[in-house]
Amino acid sequence: MRIAMAGLRALIERNDPPVDTDRIYATGLSSGGFGAFDAMKKFPDVFAAAVPISAVWSPELLNPKARNRFWIILNEGEYAPREALVRRLAETARGYGGEVRVSFFQGRDGHDAWNRAYRERAMWEWLFAQSLAQEERPRGAPIDHRVGAIGQGLTARASVPARPGHGPEMVLDGLQGTSFISAGPARRDQWLEIVFPSPTDKGTVRVAIGD
Repeated sequence: MRIAMAGLRALIERNDPPVDTDRIYATGLSSGGFGAFDAMKKFPDVFAAAVPISAVWSPELLNPKARNRFWIILNEGEYAPREALVRRLAETARGYGGEVRVSFFQGRDGHDAWNRAYRERAMWEWLFAQSLAQEERPRGAPIDHRVGAIGQGLTARASVPARPGHGPEMVLDGLQGTSFISAGPARRDQWLEIVFPSPTDKGTVRVAIGD
């Protein structure tokens, strides 16, 4: 970690164009996912957000003074036995004013979620929107998944997943809503994103594609 941070400092000092120091992120896969959690813990004034992949951190190791904005991505086989730990991690981070998104690829076992995770446009859009300049959330604030329903000022849109020909494979936990109607025709190789007008952290989302 010391070597990595020394390299980061050198990059910040010398890079042209200059680095936006409000938008520095950590990500890693497997053991590197633990490194992403650790970077947020040890350098809370450096990292605006982190994407750990195929890794789950102990809630007791979170730094209350860090931003604790994480999008954790796993295979379902990795998520299922760790669901209670993941939920406790999310609750602890939220208690510190953070935001935790958790996604898993359905029907996939093994330890290779990064092969798809880094191709997910939604993850990069979320990550690059995070900034140290953002106003911190009040402690205990609900998770804002930025997801909504049509008919109540809400929108829904579809985006292409990692590999064409595969159905929707990633689901977000902790979303809540009632009735959703797609803004346009949907195909099995598309993503569906449901956008809520206000934060929510409880409930279940069921999406049916068909007539």
